[in-house]
Amino acid sequence: MHTENPSNTPNVDASQTEHADRYLPLSTNFSSSPSLFIDTHADKSDLQECASIRVRAGTELLESLTCMNISNTCDEDFRRVVNAAYLLLKDGVELMGVARG
Repeated sequence: MHTENPSNTPNVDASQTEHADRYLPLSTNFSSSPSLFIDTHADKSDLQECASIRVRAGTELLESLTCMNISNTCDEDFRRVVNAAYLLLKDGVELMGVARG
């Protein structure tokens, strides 16, 4: 059976709209199709705890850099630690933003 759409707008499944509103892609998704999302309907305390864990891990990595002798560190290792800290801190900040509403 065929039914016409009188408004000439594409039919959008309500669940697709809810999904788009509920799941916020992290800005650290560096691909054309995001795979990491924040559930904006998650309990605020869970979001804050997740953010806290990431921020703590990121700052601990950066604290480790202050103890390292840079002259004995491979450039590639230094880049890896900085990149990991960036990802953790960026995700943590985004989680805190969603938790605040």
